[in-house]
Amino acid sequence: MSLSADSRSAATVQVRTTRSLNLLTGEGSSQAVEPAPLAQAADPRLVDWTVDGKLLISDGEKITRMDADGQNATVLVDDPNASVLSFSVCGDHYLLLSWAYHAGNRLNIWRTNADGSAPKQLTSGDFERSPICSPDGKWVYFIDRPGTSRLMRVSVDGGASEPLPASNVPNQFGIEGISFIARDGKSVGFVVDVVDTHTNDAQTKLAIVKLEAGSNAPPRLLDLDARLGSPKNFGVAFGNGGVQPLPNLTGVAYPITENGVNNVWLQPLDGSPGHTNSLTSQVISDFHWAPNGKTLARRRQSGSVRTVTWAASTSRKRSRELPCLLMWPSRRRSPLDSSDGTSPT
Repeated sequence: MSLSADSRSAATVQVRTTRSLNLLTGEGSSQAVEPAPLAQAADPRLVDWTVDGKLLISDGEKITRMDADGQNATVLVDDPNASVLSFSVCGDHYLLLSWAYHAGNRLNIWRTNADGSAPKQLTSGDFERSPICSPDGKWVYFIDRPGTSRLMRVSVDGGASEPLPASNVPNQFGIEGISFIARDGKSVGFVVDVVDTHTNDAQTKLAIVKLEAGSNAPPRLLDLDARLGSPKNFGVAFGNGGVQPLPNLTGVAYPITENGVNNVWLQPLDGSPGHTNSLTSQVISDFHWAPNGKTLARRRQSGSVRTVTWAASTSRKRSRELPCLLMWPSRRRSPLDSSDGTSPT
């Protein structure tokens, strides 16, 4: 809010965010006709799929399961006093949640049955997020964030959590999310923020760590497109750090901004060139492929900026609404760069 020099009027800015979900075929490449938003998905904030191809949609308070056409909706999880920051499926047995304030003033990892019943708290730290299940269903990997973030795991039945060996990345100052676990369970990919020691810039990379017992191999680091920016900068709680595995696990996909337009960038893991697969004037804030790889659920958001002015002399309120796009910067400075007054997270 801003106050005029004569203290007789004030102005503020309000942003109204609109979210929608639509389904695209295949890789989600640009189609002749843009599919209509799924009307039954009201205010979608998180999206995923069950192993049998049903949609799972969260508005932040509850998780709803429905058919891909929006029919047969069933609420699985509902706590109006809590907040679901991220969730994922664990085979056909469980749902895994990063659940804030469900039982106390903390953000912890929880497990429910696939139908949302029998919630069980798996961790007991202060700020734990981005749960993902191992292919054999025995382990839950997650991020513990008491500062610079650590990659952790806990048994799907609960118990003591343990840090993941050999997951520390040189010059790391944060972990954005866990992207995937290989189908054979031998490696995990996660999005990490590191400092370029020459330029002092922050860089976002994909780190791949071997999970085989006794392996001390350092993480393999892959450069991500600089246009990725950071999920933190557009208000979206990406459990995977904004980087999704392709259905065949030969590459990853993530949103970028190019010439003011949103795209999904497909990047092979073998180092070959990447390419875009969709264009939209709205922010692509989450997306997931169905288990069969034939359908892409894409969540988008846009906003309008409304300026409101109060005039003390007339007690009148004037407003003007302008369209806006909720974009994010393509580059970030390292938290070690104090020129802008920032400090490490």
